[in-house]
Amino acid sequence: MLDTEGLADARTRFAACRDELKDAFAHCGDQLEWARTQPQLTDSRSEIEEHHHQFAVRHGLYLNLCVHDWPCDEQHSDSLFFSYLSRSAETDRFPRLARYFNQAKEDYATSRYLLAESVRTHDDRQRVSERTLYADLLEYADYGLSGGLGKTAFATAYNILDKIAVFLKFDLDLEDAETKVTFRGIWQSKRIKKLRTEFASKADPNLFALYDISLDLNDPDYLPLSAIRHAITHRHLLSHDWLYMVGEGSREDEHIQFDILVDRGVQLLRLCKAALIYLAAYLRMDQQRKQESLSGITPTLPFLWQMSRLDNEQQGDDVDDIEVRDG
Repeated sequence: MLDTEGLADARTRFAACRDELKDAFAHCGDQLEWARTQPQLTDSRSEIEEHHHQFAVRHGLYLNLCVHDWPCDEQHSDSLFFSYLSRSAETDRFPRLARYFNQAKEDYATSRYLLAESVRTHDDRQRVSERTLYADLLEYADYGLSGGLGKTAFATAYNILDKIAVFLKFDLDLEDAETKVTFRGIWQSKRIKKLRTEFASKADPNLFALYDISLDLNDPDYLPLSAIRHAITHRHLLSHDWLYMVGEGSREDEHIQFDILVDRGVQLLRLCKAALIYLAAYLRMDQQRKQESLSGITPTLPFLWQMSRLDNEQQGDDVDDIEVRDG
């Protein structure tokens, strides 16, 4: 197609890039092979931790920029974040955006954990689940905590996309009401169905990638994601272990095999991971553009990561002297 469009040199340029990549991979091939044979983690983990870890690794769900075949300090953590450039008078801008990003990451981690737990066999949870009685409508529905965890994980993950939309609303100073912003609807003007000038004027490939994800949600391969979300949020979604029947007053899209629900949940988490990475990449490039357009001094104000309870226990009384700030 590029040839017919008159970009005759595109094929040559692509080939040159491909050859450079081949050389790069050949150069580090031995190191990569060695890295793949090394144990991923050396710390001891409980059964729950190990199950969650294996689930996240198997599906590529840790939220960071590491290539998972390659050793990396942040390989098994959700370390993705962003840097931001703002005027000194805008004292609340970074804290506000950081809270939204923190919330999106928390939702992501919670959704991943719940989805992993939903497929873990646990006798205690089964006994707790059996204390809740459900009406039998002869549909072979598998009501209980396993299905509930899977559905809650899915709904929580889908909400991340709307939080990204609200983040962009504040970053770009859009007039949209916070309570009405959605990931699907933020990109186009209601009066004119085209990309809003606030996004188009940035000419940022990462923003365009986020817009593309919003369009993908209308693609046949992704439509089931929104259908599942709507059923969970507004109606009912019955999960089934193996056999199921659609009873009177119910619809086909209100029933789902449990393993398909889990697969769709993984697909949605991967989509959210891509969206959060594109958001962080956009902010990084936008910061560079701001930096180039400014004159004078732009000091760096680093922020601290919130310390975990385990970190506190390891450091003992020393943590009393540490102040943790938003940014």
